Amino acid sequence: MAIKYTLDKDAFTSLDESVQGLYKQDGDNFVLSVSGMPEQEDTSGLKRKVEELLGEKKTAQQKAKEAEDAAVAAAIEKAKSDQDYKSLYESSEAERKKSESAFSDLKNQITKSNIDTKATELAATLTTDAGRQKLLKEQFSNRLVMVDGELKVSDGAGNATVSSLQDLTTSVKKEYPFLVDGSKATGGSASGNTSGAGDSKTMSRADFNGLDHMSRAKFMKDGGNLTD
Repeated sequence: MAIKYTLDKDAFTSLDESVQGLYKQDGDNFVLSVSGMPEQEDTSGLKRKVEELLGEKKTAQQKAKEAEDAAVAAAIEKAKSDQDYKSLYESSEAERKKSESAFSDLKNQITKSNIDTKATELAATLTTDAGRQKLLKEQFSNRLVMVDGELKVSDGAGNATVSSLQDLTTSVKKEYPFLVDGSKATGGSASGNTSGAGDSKTMSRADFNGLDHMSRAKFMKDGGNLTD
């Protein structure tokens, strides 16, 4: 039978007295008393080293976790900052475009006002009739443009030309003689003629066909006559 090295109290009591003499008490247990056994190796230093390494590993893991948390927090803060900048930029752009639109509208209003005023003045030099002035004003307005804050005469495509306002007035008189008062269309003579150049009541059918719908209607309403 194999002899156990360590026995509890009950196991020790159950042994023969001759065998009990081979054991010595060690706390609550009994251990085999053997001479010449090598001393048990001291592992306390190894245990301390293991505990130290485990501690270092735990510290390294904790630092890694803290670094990861800091990186996540920084990423969140950056995203928030970028979003705030984006919102600020979009808001700024919206305000800028709104201001540009308002300025453009104001500029267009000023341009239209200047053109309308000048067109009205030019129309008034050709007739005293309010209805005709309105039609002539439209023709003048279509030929005026604002360039660098100055009114210019444009061509049919809306491009500025070197023509003067007097040139424009002469052109309109030739194109729409029936809208011009007789005395003003003939340079002061009110006698008129059947060619349509001096008599606002008479014009050729070819000239009439070249007018727009509104001008035709106005001509006929004012009692105009057509010649072949």
